[in-house]
Amino acid sequence: MTPRAKKEFRVLLLPWSVAILAAFSMPIVTTLAVRMHRQYVGWFLQKRVEPLVPVCLLVACLAMAALSFGIEYHHRTFGLILVQPVERCRIWWSKMLPLIGAFISVGLAFIAGQSLAEAVWGNSFESWDGNSLLGVVALLAGVMCSSAFWTLLSRSIIGGMVLPLAMQALLAGIITWFASGTSVVLTEELESRLFTALGAGAVIYCVLFSYLGWRKFSRLQWREGSIGESVLAALPKLRVKESQPAASRNPWAGLLRKELRLHRPVFYLTALFVVCWLAALGLRALLPAWEARFYGVFGVILVIYPPLAWLLSGCISLGEEKQLGTWGWHMTLPVSGVRQWAVKISLALLIALTLGILMPALAWLIARAPIYQKPVSWWAIDSPALLALLAVVFVTVLSFWSVTMFGTVVRAVLFTFLGAGIFLFGGGMMLGIGQETRILQGFCRWLIVEFQLPPYNNPFSGGIIAAGSFLGLSLLLVLLLRQSYVHFRREPSRGVIIRCSLILVLSLFLPLWLSSDISSSSSFYSPEIRSLQANLSEAIIKLPASIKEDAVEKSRPVSFEEIDRTGMLYPETRRWLRGASIRFNQRIIYSPQDRPLVLVMVTFPNGRHFGTSFYW
Repeated sequence: MTPRAKKEFRVLLLPWSVAILAAFSMPIVTTLAVRMHRQYVGWFLQKRVEPLVPVCLLVACLAMAALSFGIEYHHRTFGLILVQPVERCRIWWSKMLPLIGAFISVGLAFIAGQSLAEAVWGNSFESWDGNSLLGVVALLAGVMCSSAFWTLLSRSIIGGMVLPLAMQALLAGIITWFASGTSVVLTEELESRLFTALGAGAVIYCVLFSYLGWRKFSRLQWREGSIGESVLAALPKLRVKESQPAASRNPWAGLLRKELRLHRPVFYLTALFVVCWLAALGLRALLPAWEARFYGVFGVILVIYPPLAWLLSGCISLGEEKQLGTWGWHMTLPVSGVRQWAVKISLALLIALTLGILMPALAWLIARAPIYQKPVSWWAIDSPALLALLAVVFVTVLSFWSVTMFGTVVRAVLFTFLGAGIFLFGGGMMLGIGQETRILQGFCRWLIVEFQLPPYNNPFSGGIIAAGSFLGLSLLLVLLLRQSYVHFRREPSRGVIIRCSLILVLSLFLPLWLSSDISSSSSFYSPEIRSLQANLSEAIIKLPASIKEDAVEKSRPVSFEEIDRTGMLYPETRRWLRGASIRFNQRIIYSPQDRPLVLVMVTFPNGRHFGTSFYW
């Protein structure tokens, strides 16, 4: 392998590894989610992991396609490539062949994962729809063929990732409108014609933009100072405007103006989102019979745009300064590093909240799209408002931490995706592990007995897991901000990055595992707590028949002394039920064993109570 080929493969190594892992695990995760849908692990895979895997695959493929040429802008080595005594055709194919091989290997990894899932699970394997697979292949082929043109045009890795996806979505909407003609009903004939038109459009798009990319590269000429990764470098009019004198006596105004200009790629992304949204609204008005499908288009746009806005809001400012070489100069300004750090993180959060939450919410309301599950309270623990606020703050702060540690926008975006997946998947696994370990069940039993606490009927419905999640997220955010502030003025070494990452992982995983363990150890699923309940049931069964009849028919509460006279209570159960009263529910449910199931309510002297049941 030649050194040039090694260099190209090394550039694609990280996103290629993520894409291979995502493509291989996609059919396996889907099959596991279907087979284990009644278990917690299956629910977690279906609700949390399964939607994340295709997003990771798409982002990794976009990064691979954009990095092939964008890495030269990033390191400012395009001039060295263009002046080499090598034909442009050889340079072009030295970049495109590794990229083509990487995309083909991703497809082979998906086939391998599908074959493995089919061989292991047989008839229960969930096969993928052929039309959906062809659509994904066409999308990724279009990204691979057009990324060179869009990266060379925008002179940015970010532009090479966003523009191919946006252009394909726009062209697909136009082809759909023209192929449907005057028909407003989606018939089988129209669906077949639409599929053919989209396939022909995909082929023409790939061939055309492959030629345009080669034409752009073959005519590319080096101009001193014209090569840079910044998106603004491709806009000379704005660059001339920025060079105009605009002196300000207020240093804070100049600092804020500079930060807003560094966030211009986020504004351009928002403008692209608005254009796509208006185009979808126009097509929905022209094709009212497809209104339900356009709601799906709106959902796809909302899934793609807000995370990108959050990611770029957190990392674009500091990443651009480090790439342009002005970050060190800013440390010599009269404004202290603490204030510069505070301005950057505050403005990043403000832009992420405004453009990443308020703008999509307003667009959704303008489209009059249905709200599928309207919550009782928008600020409850599982409300969409609170979850969206936590998501935008977490992703933005994590992106800012990533660019502080890794230095570039591309690395920050990739490691933010990787870190979010680790925190999400690992946090769910910690909750599941805590439900099974129950290391603290002896301590929880002592607390329940001594303080007369009611056990949990459902370990996931209590406030202990909510408190542990809040503590873990709060501690994680505080450590992210603290570490980003400490390393804001210096480049951390690899050992420092690994140590900081481990601290962040432990800060989230330990509270989640501890809260899940305590919640499970304090529930009826714990053997220690179940023994108390079984002992209480044995004592109730041994009550005299007259007391039980009066308790059921007349709803008379049974005192602790009456239960204690049966002599069936253990000393620990006696301490737990001291001074408690027990009331039998008049409702008797017939059981398959021909034995009535009696509902019992135990009330402690401190006012706490819990319900249980036993067979009469």
